[in-house]
Amino acid sequence: MKLFYYKHRILSICLVSFIIALITCLISSPAFACSGVYVGCNASSDGTSMIARSSDTSVSNQPCYFKVFGGKDGEKLVRIESDNGFVYDLPENIFRFTVLSTCDVVDSDSYFTTATNEYGVSISATLTAYVCKEALEADPFVDGGIVEDKMPAVVGACCKTAREGIELLAKIIDEKGSGGNEIVMISDNQECWYMEMYAGHQYCAVKAPDDCVCAMGNEFMLETIDGFASSDVICSKDLFSLPQQKGYAKYNSNGSLNLFNTYSGENRFTDYCHLRTWRAHSILSPSTIGNYEPKTKYPIFFKPDKKVSLNDVMSILRDRYEGTQYCPDTTNRDDIRPIGDDTQLHAHILQTYKNLPQDMSVVLWQCLSPAEFSTFVPMSSIESKFDPSYTYNIPSFQNDENNASLCFKKLNTIVQQNKSLLGDGVKSYWNYLEKYYQAIFPAILEQASNDKSKAQNLIDNFCCNVQNQSYYDAKRLINECEWCLMNNQHTYKHKMNLSTFAVKELVIENYSPLVDAVLFAKINGWNIIENKLQDHPGVYNNNMTGNESQADNGGKEGYLKIEKDGTTVEIHSNNGHALSIGKLLINGSESEIAAQVKDGKTYVDFTFLDKISSNNFSIINNEDLSSNRNFEQNFSLFGSLGNIPLWIQIIIIVFTFIVCIVIGFCISRAVSKRKNI
Repeated sequence: MKLFYYKHRILSICLVSFIIALITCLISSPAFACSGVYVGCNASSDGTSMIARSSDTSVSNQPCYFKVFGGKDGEKLVRIESDNGFVYDLPENIFRFTVLSTCDVVDSDSYFTTATNEYGVSISATLTAYVCKEALEADPFVDGGIVEDKMPAVVGACCKTAREGIELLAKIIDEKGSGGNEIVMISDNQECWYMEMYAGHQYCAVKAPDDCVCAMGNEFMLETIDGFASSDVICSKDLFSLPQQKGYAKYNSNGSLNLFNTYSGENRFTDYCHLRTWRAHSILSPSTIGNYEPKTKYPIFFKPDKKVSLNDVMSILRDRYEGTQYCPDTTNRDDIRPIGDDTQLHAHILQTYKNLPQDMSVVLWQCLSPAEFSTFVPMSSIESKFDPSYTYNIPSFQNDENNASLCFKKLNTIVQQNKSLLGDGVKSYWNYLEKYYQAIFPAILEQASNDKSKAQNLIDNFCCNVQNQSYYDAKRLINECEWCLMNNQHTYKHKMNLSTFAVKELVIENYSPLVDAVLFAKINGWNIIENKLQDHPGVYNNNMTGNESQADNGGKEGYLKIEKDGTTVEIHSNNGHALSIGKLLINGSESEIAAQVKDGKTYVDFTFLDKISSNNFSIINNEDLSSNRNFEQNFSLFGSLGNIPLWIQIIIIVFTFIVCIVIGFCISRAVSKRKNI
């Protein structure tokens, strides 16, 4: 009986401990699903190179923000430290660099994911891959070794070229070791490098071919370094000898070491990662890949079927396996993680121009939330002026929409509630503006490179105003989508008097966003003939709709007249509720259109663009682009409670563990007594 008592007690304690460990892991360990893309300069449609990544984690409501270090306008940085004990002292005069930082529970100012510096060096880090246990047993990760989120700051602060960045990371791993298994891409205006970090001191980096592309989803891609010139490879000294000595080396039929089979594990693929690798490859080069094969190793570098555009890469970062059997939106499968998952923390594309001065050669196209229903905003490596919402640093998990990333995240969350109703409208709006920015920004960069005295102001004003416009639009779209959801619930099956009328269902139309009529007219090269607000006339007078039921007391109504190539367009808008109907006249031909005055501007339904759009965009003044709106802060009591220091979290976990042990003893003792009875 005593033997049963102690066995039962031990089993109870083990069970409780297992449950606690499981819960702790589920709470504290994010599910990594990052994906990366590389496009060589000779494989792109405009001669630029691109390195891109989707940052994906199960804790996707962490705020992100930008920060500048070094130079005349940046903060001073003398040492880089990490929670695992990694310490790196920087030189006295560091290079000026801009980082995207993700707020962290432990240190709200330290988790860097990407960086660009004044020499045109850019780095995309924090893409986790996986290694086999044999490799880690032979060369474990090192406490105090460099970790993924410190690499952008180290490279940005110290390196003038991409090769220098790889060499510096290699030197640090040789001396201090590595704290994780990562994939890193570094580029400058001459070359790009791809690096895999396998274990405590093992790594391999190769120079990426200019005429190829690469795509990966949380898995290492290198197999051999055969075919690369010796100057195009940088690897650890024991990369080949250690696996052979420890007995876990895997070789190809020709006798060369297979890096993937050796360090990841032979034919070790998981659909969770491998599907994303296949999907990106199939988008870039469908002719070379075919259907998904769970046990097929896809090549690291390959040539695309056609030249790859910036928009193509954006589409990959948004992709959800549309048109395939793996699409969660049509199959309701929840066991597959797409690239464009709603758990994306952010996504970015680092685009490098070879023909621009180093300090302005990099354009970071940054999306600060899940990319599916958000927008990529251009930011230059020379930029020194940012919209405050993009540099607004707050503690993790605090709900404050003065931070742009949380605002975009909220918009995504709202659209996810009814994607069929809201999704197409939001996507169409962002895609239109992205198309515009992509079309005109190269001309602005060229203008800046030709006149260095005006370069800083040209780029600062454009980028900052795009940021402001996008942030303002996100706030506006949030309100419109919320209204659309409230106005189109299933309860809108409107039943009239059944004794005289049949049951009537209201027609629910998909959401169509409103657009700033003047802004979009100027973008499309229209001349503004008249743009004014005036009192509601009370009766129709060819200037207003005259609908008194839609007029606010004391409000103004809008009248806009534009002209281009002999075509005249007039808009009559109400200053009324969200369903206000105005008039659209094209050369005198009249039709109804949703239109209203908002923030002193005339807004019309998105379909307005079908009437005025052209393929040739016009570069507009920064004053036209920027809305310059200020917003009230929105603090959340419950959100702020998430900012708990690590030491307090540890105390809570330990205390909970002790309590559970005590409860386990009590339960086992009670059970034992009952058995004795």
